[in-house]
Amino acid sequence: MEIPSLSIALSQAGVNQQASLSMMQKSMDQAGQQGQALEKLIDSAELQRMEHAMPPHLGGSIDTKV
Repeated sequence: MEIPSLSIALSQAGVNQQASLSMMQKSMDQAGQQGQALEKLIDSAELQRMEHAMPPHLGGSIDTKV
């Protein structure tokens, strides 16, 4: 190969690598944001579950008559 062809090929490889890294960074950022949103959703679900839980004084004993 000639020097100009090698230069062009090397330049294109560098651009491809930069584009790949940029896409990977965006994907990682998006995954992080989705993880944070999921954590908030789980926390809110736990809070709602605790709010709707039975009062602690109920269900501790059973009255039976024969």
